[in-house]
Amino acid sequence: MSHQRQAIVLMAVALALVAMVGAVSAVTQTWYLSSDTTTGGNIMYRGDQSGATGNVQIEKGGSVIWLANENATVDLTFPVGDWSVTTQKSSATGSGEGVAFTASIGVYNATTTFSPKGSVSGSLSTSSQTFTIKDASSFTVHTGEWLALQITNTETRQGNRKFNIVTSASASYVTQPETTFTYPIPELATIVLFGAGLLALVGYIAYRKRS
Repeated sequence: MSHQRQAIVLMAVALALVAMVGAVSAVTQTWYLSSDTTTGGNIMYRGDQSGATGNVQIEKGGSVIWLANENATVDLTFPVGDWSVTTQKSSATGSGEGVAFTASIGVYNATTTFSPKGSVSGSLSTSSQTFTIKDASSFTVHTGEWLALQITNTETRQGNRKFNIVTSASASYVTQPETTFTYPIPELATIVLFGAGLLALVGYIAYRKRS
């Protein structure tokens, strides 16, 4: 087969791979909060409700961080979008009224710091509630870092109004906006697109050498 024909074949394959990527739908992932602990906080499991169940207590003025069960294997950039946080409070010190809180999505890095990229505030009751972090900024979870969720008890009323976050089954979880990759490593569609670009480049170079 001539070099020119090889170039044409490579370019055709690249176009076919791009078409395959275009047919792949966007990805939405959910992380379920658990009572399992790790260095830096608790663990949230991607698409898995089998983590330790129970309650995670947050004191007045305190906060708890949930880290994704795996750190990123490559740099992954989440787009601007809405993150939904579903939580359930089991109890609180004080009256049966709701307790003020703030939930923040962001990045936890190797220096044990949490960087929030979007937040929502509200009042937690004993029923399951869903809050939306509107238009969280685009952010990158670099290789070795963790996607993380922080919940802070922001109560200012008198008394030690601590509360417990229920972590049984699907009681509390966070859902990301749609992306074209999976965390902690890109899915096949992203890899295919990268490969298609390489094939197209090789085909173009081969064609230029023959022309």
